[in-house]
Amino acid sequence: QQDVERVRSTFDHIGALYNSNLIPKDPLLKALWVTARVCWICLAQNIFIERDKRGTEFYMNNFEEFFHEIEKYRNRHRPILEPVEPT
Repeated sequence: QQDVERVRSTFDHIGALYNSNLIPKDPLLKALWVTARVCWICLAQNIFIERDKRGTEFYMNNFEEFFHEIEKYRNRHRPILEPVEPT
């Protein structure tokens, strides 16, 4: 459980930095799109449950927004990127 919490928290922080323009966006997306995408897909249900428990829509919001940016990046580069789905 602690590992899951660390992954969620790390990607939420990365998403906050990304959304604040504090780090270069394209290199970050290129480096992390696969890992962050798989993590979001695997953890999304867990995050939605936590939001319900906490009574807030903002829990891990930066991670979710980062995931949406990853999907845009993936769609822009689809012909050259290998498909990645969690196993």
